[in-house]
Amino acid sequence: MSAVDIDKDGDLDVLVACMGQLFPSNDKIGSVVILENDGKQNFTPHTIIDHIARVTDVRAADYNGDGRLDLVVGEFGYDDGETRWMENLGNWQFRSHILQSLSGVIHTIPVDSDHDGDMDIISLVSQEWEEIYVFENDGHGNFKSHLIWGSTNEDYGSSGIRLVDLNQDGLVDILYTNGDAFDYLPPARVPGTASNRSRTKAISNSNITPSVSSPAPAPLWQPISTAMETSMLPPSVATTSGNGPTLRASSGSRMTAK
Repeated sequence: MSAVDIDKDGDLDVLVACMGQLFPSNDKIGSVVILENDGKQNFTPHTIIDHIARVTDVRAADYNGDGRLDLVVGEFGYDDGETRWMENLGNWQFRSHILQSLSGVIHTIPVDSDHDGDMDIISLVSQEWEEIYVFENDGHGNFKSHLIWGSTNEDYGSSGIRLVDLNQDGLVDILYTNGDAFDYLPPARVPGTASNRSRTKAISNSNITPSVSSPAPAPLWQPISTAMETSMLPPSVATTSGNGPTLRASSGSRMTAK
């Protein structure tokens, strides 16, 4: 849930991501609802979309440069989640554009990650994927997907991301946590792992700002540190590779994208 003036009438409306139910389900019980504020805290509900996979996040930004606030929607689902952006057509009408069809979406966050003047999207996908994606916008609502980090442990238990400039270099970094899934109760060591700890990871954006005349490059990201450890769930057993902006690394490793 978040507050934004979606209709630009000077007051804050409320965006609501509706899962339908907490427990795993492939039923199409998710929906997105906007509560329209009349300026006096009287709210009128508008169901923007329903009968979709369980929705876990919805946020607003202008993705195609038309001056209207669009939506990005993360659908956790169970086996059949999706990430979509919804183009604001006016009068509470939205058109869906599917960005990705992976289950387990937790967060979908708008941000201009490459500093080219338009809004990109950073998403966290859990379930068996355990990956972080950047959807790079060309300014017209056309997106290119970049896998920037992933665990090889399908039970890594991704739980959330926040965007902050941790190293104060003017670029947006990602603060990432895992260890929520409780796949092993009581907490126990997974075969092949060394411990049963969950972790918080900082992932740095090392993108080089492009010149005006050149196309914007894909963001370059690197896991830089493990900020916190708690004795809950097992870390990943991961391999590392540098291949464009894509990295796979175990917690605590420091890698540079090439």
